[in-house]
This record gives sequence, C-alpha cells and structure tokens, in this order.
Amino acid sequence: MGLLVLPLIVRPHGECNPQRLTMKRQYFGDSYDIVKKSLIAWLSSFGSWATHPMFTESFEPELAAAFSRLLGTSLLSESVLTPRTNRADYFSPCRTAGNLFLDPDTGVCLQTRRHSKSVSYVFGGELVEWPQTKYTDADFRPELFARQQRS
Repeated sequence: MGLLVLPLIVRPHGECNPQRLTMKRQYFGDSYDIVKKSLIAWLSSFGSWATHPMFTESFEPELAAAFSRLLGTSLLSESVLTPRTNRADYFSPCRTAGNLFLDPDTGVCLQTRRHSKSVSYVFGGELVEWPQTKYTDADFRPELFARQQRS
C-alpha cells in the first residue's frame, strides 16, 4: 500500500491556515494537475492507484470523470467535503484502497482543527488511523514480504 498526499505541505501544530482558496473549477487541468499525473505515472510500478479528490465544491459528473482520466486513476469519491461533513464517513473509502492518492487543497495539518478552512486539509491523525483500521496482524505475511524483497 502506498500513500501519496499532494500538495506536499505539512503544517505544524497550530499553524493550519490555508494560504490560498480551495480548489475551483478554473484550476482544473492546471500545471499542478499535470504534476500529480506525472507522479502517479512514475509510481505506477507499485501497482494501480486510486484517488480521493477531496472535492470542496460540487462538480458535474463529467468533470469528475475528466479528472479521473487526467490522473489515470479511479476516484474513490465524488462527495463534497464541507466543515459539517462527518470526516470518518467521508474518508471511509480510503480504508480499503491499496495505493492511495489524496488531493487536499492545501496539504496535511498535524493537528485536527474544526473551522471553515478544515476542508483544505487532511489531518495527521486521519493518515495514521486508516492503515490501523485496514490491516491486522493476520494480514501481515512475512513470506510475501520476503519474496518482494528478493525481486
């Protein structure tokens, strides 16, 4: 399982103030999206990737499909993240994804915040929680890991 979160900005404790507005339609297909596509392509040797786009505004299904095609990944969700969204439910598809690409508007905030700009971030605690709920000790099979190491 791989995890890729872009933009690669980590805000330390207490510094969760986005420096730009949330993603808007007019930015679809911009140079940042091309970088995302390139990174996912470069990491394709690890297997297929799924994207949770973390949309912060409603998008027509056609635009969401175009974003999926641009990145070359399936989308785990087309739901809109709002300050009132139950984040555990919103991110539940991430728990079953293999290689996961998250696309927050601003980046990772290490401390959970409850304010209007919280939609711009994925929180550190969320990133730690997902693998813990996905795998158990029974899922780890050292013989498979040893085979991958020899390859």
